Amino acid sequence: MKNAETKAKRIRENFWDTVNAPYEDRELALWMKIVFGFIWAISILNGIFYGVRASYLIALGIMVALLFGNIAVCRRHYRRWIDVVTFTLLSIPIFYVYYHASIGYFSVLFPMLFSCGIVFILGIRNSFVINLFYLAAMILCFRFDLNASAEDIYGKNVALRFPYLYVCFVFMAYLLMYSIQHYWVEKQRRQERLERRVREEKEKLWGMSMRVMNAMCRALGAKIPGEEEHCRQVAEYAKDRQIRGRGSAAVSGGYGVRGLSGRSSARDWNDRHSRRTDPETEPDG
Repeated sequence: MKNAETKAKRIRENFWDTVNAPYEDRELALWMKIVFGFIWAISILNGIFYGVRASYLIALGIMVALLFGNIAVCRRHYRRWIDVVTFTLLSIPIFYVYYHASIGYFSVLFPMLFSCGIVFILGIRNSFVINLFYLAAMILCFRFDLNASAEDIYGKNVALRFPYLYVCFVFMAYLLMYSIQHYWVEKQRRQERLERRVREEKEKLWGMSMRVMNAMCRALGAKIPGEEEHCRQVAEYAKDRQIRGRGSAAVSGGYGVRGLSGRSSARDWNDRHSRRTDPETEPDG
């Protein structure tokens, strides 16, 4: 029972971490914006060629201007809130095209493609509110509109089936985006584990190097009589200088004296010892 609760808790944590993961793929967002801009720009040309209403062309012009302004700004100063504000504003003319059926039955493709695209541009968390608004608008227009204007415009067949089609397409977009964000979360966790492992190995190496230095100092003290006592006196002298307010420079100078004094004392002791034991250096009797 406890294992099942632990597993369920871990699954919930993984789900919320994935849903709330910050958006990372700026290149994916850029290419989705370019695709949107290309579709809307082609729609303007088609509208001019086929002679649609001016309100439709104005709405598309506003959409293209907002989108390319967003691309220009985000290429230099990328901020997530800029995308959120831009696509929230873009939802207004898109809803206008859908609600008034500016190009007939094909008008329903505008909110559906827009809702699927912003999932990959804003991520799961930031796109949820906009898509929830569009879903409510779909249900309201096709199911609870007392005047049945949407049904009159699109026909009973579209009014009956399009809300379900919209939900299916948007749900598939969220599933794809969930797999992408799950990969981002796993990559971040691997990076954190790697950094933690590197810190642990550095601490181990630091401890090993300190032990080696201590062993070398003890070996040197055992080889040269009085070296250990000399090191202790130099350390006490450096500490005393630091306490008197000489600062860290006095400490580093004290350790420099320690190294120089240790080497000079060892050299003098070796010279004296060699003069005592080498028969060639003894004077002739």
